[in-house]
Amino acid sequence: MDIVIFGAAGDLAWRKLLPALCMAHLHGSLDADCRILACGRQPWTQGEYIAFVDRMACPQVATASLSEEAWGRFLQRLVFVSLDATVETGYGRLREACDRLGMAWLERETLVMGDVRFVGTTLWTDFDALGPTDGQPGATIGQQLAAREKAFRAANYYLRTTGAMRAGQPLLAQQVRELALE
Repeated sequence: MDIVIFGAAGDLAWRKLLPALCMAHLHGSLDADCRILACGRQPWTQGEYIAFVDRMACPQVATASLSEEAWGRFLQRLVFVSLDATVETGYGRLREACDRLGMAWLERETLVMGDVRFVGTTLWTDFDALGPTDGQPGATIGQQLAAREKAFRAANYYLRTTGAMRAGQPLLAQQVRELALE
């Protein structure tokens, strides 16, 4: 399993996420080949990012068992990619980095590994990603709409439970989808 962190130079990343991942590394909870793809808007090189993490995140790891060697092995897991994920070219750079590293980046795609189906979607409002796709043999528009309705029912349960509101009215799946498509 590989991990992608957006905002990898942000406060949350260096104070919490990276130290927690380092602890998981120290305790053997990360796969031996796990990589951490660190994405940030800073125009840094890999070396500059590692220096930043060394300076900022290392002091946040509160453990006597953190040797220089163990810290160095953790840093080897990090791969920095400078990109702005809020623009289309940023996603292109991310996909290129994933391809280069042999990582599967799923955007409105599915990947089946063994008996597990992974669904990649950029928005939780992408209800259509949960059903059959146009390219699947035998998938009809009726099956696609039925799958969307099933996803709507699940989302509506959550939205009603949390009391999601917009302009004083309940905000349900259909309205969420319409907002996302604007």
